Amino acid sequence: MTLAQLQAQFARGLNYQAGGDECAIIADGLSADERLQIYRNNRVISLSEVLEATYPMLLAVLGDECFAALAREYVLSHPLTRGDVSHYGEGFAAVIERAQPVMQAAPYAAALARFEWALDHVQQQYAQAPRNDYQPLSTLSQVAPEQQTQLVFELVPWAAPFCAPFALFDLQRAMRDDDFSQLTLNALQSGIIACTADGEPWTQALDEPTYQLLLAMHHRAPLGQIHPDALAALPAIMAMEIVAGFRVAAPNTHD
Repeated sequence: MTLAQLQAQFARGLNYQAGGDECAIIADGLSADERLQIYRNNRVISLSEVLEATYPMLLAVLGDECFAALAREYVLSHPLTRGDVSHYGEGFAAVIERAQPVMQAAPYAAALARFEWALDHVQQQYAQAPRNDYQPLSTLSQVAPEQQTQLVFELVPWAAPFCAPFALFDLQRAMRDDDFSQLTLNALQSGIIACTADGEPWTQALDEPTYQLLLAMHHRAPLGQIHPDALAALPAIMAMEIVAGFRVAAPNTHD
């Protein structure tokens, strides 16, 4: 086999798609399959640690044993396809949803996984170069009055709306403060997941008008297409320092 073929076959072996003998493994006191199993176990352990780092709240609420079983299932069904593990773990919520005993014991578990993935995602976005096809807010006063309904505010790429049928923002705060006395988990809650200008992640629950405005801005809706009740929350959104700039959309268009 060429080196590329050997590497591809070894990757198949790690995913239980080939045996040790097929991977040209030198046994050296162990069988080829036994030695391959060592590599398989190390792979599961390493990628499970990546999942633990991405989903610390989920690990805390499910416990080590339950989380480890779910992580193993995810690792075995989602092979790592690149050397960079920073993007590994997307779709973990789907594995949790299929685990009916887990969902019966903790119905919020899959939603919590999506919450933590969204938190991880905004940090990934922060590390990437932001879009710059907009005008700075300092030039907002130059927009003609008749164009104001066509204004589209651009959010920084590392800010995103999040909504779930569970009070996950409150859960995060309760876990941070180690105080669950006021927590009502079975309640729909919406908010924002973002990073500061220095890259520090933060979250905040929002009232309905503010969340609807955030959602509209996330979808790049012109001001003229946003409900007046939501527009009243514009100062609150601006105070979060998540608006990178603006542009003027062409009339009767919506990105």
